Amino acid sequence: MHEPRRTSYTRRTTLGLLGVALAGTAGCSVDSTVDSLRPSPLPTPQAPTNPDLALVSEVRAAIATADRQAPADFTRRHDAQLASFPPSRHAAHRAGSGSWQSRQQDLVATLTDAAVRAEDPDLVRALASMAAAQRQLLASRGLA
Repeated sequence: MHEPRRTSYTRRTTLGLLGVALAGTAGCSVDSTVDSLRPSPLPTPQAPTNPDLALVSEVRAAIATADRQAPADFTRRHDAQLASFPPSRHAAHRAGSGSWQSRQQDLVATLTDAAVRAEDPDLVRALASMAAAQRQLLASRGLA
């Protein structure tokens, strides 16, 4: 008599283990199905490159070059012009040639050319304003 009971216990144990195994497998497939339905994370958008960045570096270098040996009213103007730009690690100082007066006139030409080449409307206005102010300062000294 004990024999059938032992068989039924074994049968119940086997069925229970099979049920647990199937439930575990079903749970895994449900998780993978749910994971496949979740939207994938969006890629991080690349920051747009600023086409005027190189131009600003060029202008900063021209202003710094023109500053050498210039009178105080010119250097104050140059400091204000440089302060209007964000700091740049890429602004290389060029070796200035000629007199301080010729460097100031070259700066007017550089600022005017940069205003024409700039794409950002605010930068265009700022550069044109700097060129006009520089030209006005030169004219007040009889150098324009």
